[in-house]
Amino acid sequence: MMTLTLATVYLLPLGPAVAPGYPNPKLLVEPEELAGSADKFRVLDVRAKANYDDGHVPGAVLALSGPWSKAVTEGTADAAFWKRELAAIGVTPNQPVVVVSDDVRNAARAWWLLS
Repeated sequence: MMTLTLATVYLLPLGPAVAPGYPNPKLLVEPEELAGSADKFRVLDVRAKANYDDGHVPGAVLALSGPWSKAVTEGTADAAFWKRELAAIGVTPNQPVVVVSDDVRNAARAWWLLS
C-alpha cells in the first residue's frame, strides 16, 4: 500500500479553510473536503509519472509542469499555449483546481505557473 503525503493548493477560492492565521486561507483545501467532494474540483497531480502510476488521488489527472516551466522561462507561454495545455488536462474556468504533490515545492511551483 502506498502512502501519499499531499500538498494541496486551491487555485480558485470556494470557502474558508481551517488553517487559522494563514495569510490567505481561501487558497487551501483540507484532504477531508477533497475526499468528500472530489467531483467539485479538478485535481492535478504534479508528481513524476512513475509516482502517479504507483497511485494517486481518485479522479486526479497527471499534470506534467516541466513543459509549463520551460515555456514560461523561454517566453513562449502565450494564451494559445495555456489554452491547449489546460484543455488537455480538463481544466475549465467553471471548476476550482487543486494541485497535489508529495513535495510542497512542486505543488507551489505548479500553482504559481497556473496563477
